Amino acid sequence: LKIEGSTNLSAGLLDGIAQIRASTFKDRPCSILLLTDGGATDGITNADQLAKRMHEELQRVPNSVTVHTFGLGAGHSATFLR
Repeated sequence: LKIEGSTNLSAGLLDGIAQIRASTFKDRPCSILLLTDGGATDGITNADQLAKRMHEELQRVPNSVTVHTFGLGAGHSATFLR
């Protein structure tokens, strides 16, 4: 992780899915905890497009995956995180 002044929610989410896909624990349910203090300003910034991409990527994962989102501070978009 590195601080660059923007929020790339899609990169964090898609990297989490890739980590699960690469895991050797194919028979266990998994969770992704996505924490943010801002709105999506880099990467996929449209909520519908990100949801579509997330669902496409999750179809490629043999595990059952639950995504939990957490917005911290006044700068995050609760609507986007739904």
